[in-house]
Amino acid sequence: MLLLHYGIDWSEKNWVAARRGAYWDNLLPSRIRSATYNSINLHQWWTASAARLGSSPLTDEQRAELAALLTSEARPVLQVMRDQTTALTLRTRIVADAVRAARTGAAQGCWR
Repeated sequence: MLLLHYGIDWSEKNWVAARRGAYWDNLLPSRIRSATYNSINLHQWWTASAARLGSSPLTDEQRAELAALLTSEARPVLQVMRDQTTALTLRTRIVADAVRAARTGAAQGCWR
């Protein structure tokens, strides 16, 4: 889920960017949950979720990590994403916010 979030194109050409206010509480969880019900494996889940949100891995490291994650046993992963979407979305948001805060703090430290 974190790779899905990080890969979103936040420019104005992506429809998600125009709906940032609903992203964490509605857009991301609903797209994730929907894809879990419509996918038989993690490749299908990623393809559906990424297409709906306009997401793509941005770096070689992200692509390698995604490739490794997509080889996991699908059924238990899809079940957890389906049953615990809200909790997983919250954890993803916490990590994303912490990374953003660390980057902002590091960038501010460069200007002092």
